[in-house]
Amino acid sequence: MKRPERSCKVRRFAGKTDPDNSSLWLPLWMHLRDTAGIMRFLVQQWLPESVRRNLDLDEELLTRTVVFLGWVHDIGKITLAFAGPIMSLLPEAKQRLEEDTELRWNEQKKKFSHHALAGEAILRELGCPEGLASVVGAHHGKPQEANNVLDQLEDGVYETNYWSKGRKTFWWSCWQELFDHALQESGIDGWRPVHTGRGSFIQTAKKDES
Repeated sequence: MKRPERSCKVRRFAGKTDPDNSSLWLPLWMHLRDTAGIMRFLVQQWLPESVRRNLDLDEELLTRTVVFLGWVHDIGKITLAFAGPIMSLLPEAKQRLEEDTELRWNEQKKKFSHHALAGEAILRELGCPEGLASVVGAHHGKPQEANNVLDQLEDGVYETNYWSKGRKTFWWSCWQELFDHALQESGIDGWRPVHTGRGSFIQTAKKDES
């Protein structure tokens, strides 16, 4: 991740660990950067022409959209339900993150906020169009049910899966930092409706003309 002017809180989170050796781990920001780069490559070098013809997007705008999605697809890992367990395997990284927040999670409740579901809920709270947020929700192969998404950050039922007591502002600032960085890296400056060809519309990115 390029260093933005604001503090890089997102750099403190882990994205993956080796299942057999937890000392081998990948920072979340690095996984997101790699994914965005692969998405860019696939669109520009691999996407079949037949698919391109059926999209109401020129190549530049399609590229910007998928790069944005690559950067935010695992934003749901910046939650207590995910970060608590994985950081507990990484003592030094955990200690650095605990300078800003406690990492005590609810073991019984965390299963109700899988990181894909959490990612869709977070993106909708940040103002991302539902259509794009739903791609993040489905990125492990199964779309989320709308009611489950809406329930995540309403009424306080699952808030212990998202932030530690008294530290809501910190976690929200991490989400916002990553979201803003994804917009910057992809060159997106807002959203526009796109007809899907099946009588419905989604919201996708519009490019920054500056």
